[in-house]
Amino acid sequence: SDDLSNQQLTDIGAKTFLDLRVPQKFFTFAELKLLRHDRRTKGHKAPEQTESAKKLQPRPWQGCVTITSAAFRPCIPKHSLPPRCRFCTAAIAQEKGRTVSVFHVELMQTSAKAAVFTSLPNGVKWQTLTSCCRGSNPKETVEKNIGDEKPISYAHLYKILFDHSKKQFAQALRIFSRSELYPILIHCQHGLDRTGMVVLLLMMLCHVPVKDVVKEYVQSETSFQEAGPEGEEMHPDDKQMFADSILQTIEYFLNKWGTAEQYALAIGLKSREILAIKHNILADGKPVEILVPDLVNHQPGSKGPGLMDRRT
Repeated sequence: SDDLSNQQLTDIGAKTFLDLRVPQKFFTFAELKLLRHDRRTKGHKAPEQTESAKKLQPRPWQGCVTITSAAFRPCIPKHSLPPRCRFCTAAIAQEKGRTVSVFHVELMQTSAKAAVFTSLPNGVKWQTLTSCCRGSNPKETVEKNIGDEKPISYAHLYKILFDHSKKQFAQALRIFSRSELYPILIHCQHGLDRTGMVVLLLMMLCHVPVKDVVKEYVQSETSFQEAGPEGEEMHPDDKQMFADSILQTIEYFLNKWGTAEQYALAIGLKSREILAIKHNILADGKPVEILVPDLVNHQPGSKGPGLMDRRT
């Protein structure tokens, strides 16, 4: 959303931004003390708006840090929307001249990061742990080992997200149940992995055919590569590789959870919220009946339909 021009924002007409990255905000140490004191208040309350802030004025020589620790984040009541980010909302209003609501949902949270780390080979784990001593970013070391034909495949990464970020998926999906927030612009760093999995859930909730889900995913990967500095066209083998990744992810998801509705219920959404999501997204505004599909990709010896052959 930061890279969009005013004209692009006007064309999109988004009223809500859903950012799947960790929110970052620079505070003085004095402000961090105030945040810890007031963290039980609902929503992102700016330090200068708290009662404690009126009694304490930060000194110019006090340093600044980036707030990313969960200890300083606001408590989010169960079965509620994540709090609107006052800082990003104000920044967009100031820089772009537009009034939007910004929500942050950190999809790649601590337990998911830990699962990614434990999936790395021992040599890469050591490189990650020692990267800070070498002056490099450990995140870059991990990201170099994620991808098809690498230690952690995209399919495995997506499985980790579905298994370890249930609460975060619930918060993200819950935003789409509120009709007053539409149109919604959803993004992460590149708009592929975290964004792709939220969009995958939305499409599966609306019973979009699997072949169309795969097509959209591959198209996103293709557009991302062609928009890069080199602007190379994606090789057909690479397209098939990405298609296989998302097919493996869908197969794992359906074999473990049955349907997107069952997953949504398991992570804390209410039936009325699921129906509201469908009502808001579907063109005709009519909720779809919840169907229980057959198992994906029949096992050897069975006669069930394959993943691409299922009737949706």
